Amino acid sequence: MRKYHESAPENASRPRRSKLPAAVLLGLALLVSPLLFEGGKVVLANWVSMTGAYRTPETPLLDAIGGWSRDADVVARRYWSGLFNGGSWRASTAVPLAVTWALLMGVVFLRRVR
Repeated sequence: MRKYHESAPENASRPRRSKLPAAVLLGLALLVSPLLFEGGKVVLANWVSMTGAYRTPETPLLDAIGGWSRDADVVARRYWSGLFNGGSWRASTAVPLAVTWALLMGVVFLRRVR
């Protein structure tokens, strides 16, 4: 056995684990923690208001996200409503378009999968 004393399992070095998953998990936790904190403040304020004392928590991050989503909603509604309400729809255009769309979706969803 002296011949193989260098390759014994107790002397073999273990492969080092990557620190990347832990770093990504820590980064995500740091990114989400302010949202969870403000959400907790809202939940706590709702619980306190059940006892009769009304409380409004300050949530600047949630307010900013709400403002951005409202702005995006206004822009998207303006764009899409202008796209659909701006043109004139005629039966000579809409019926062939609908038939073509139905045939294409029939081909896509009813084709055989091997």
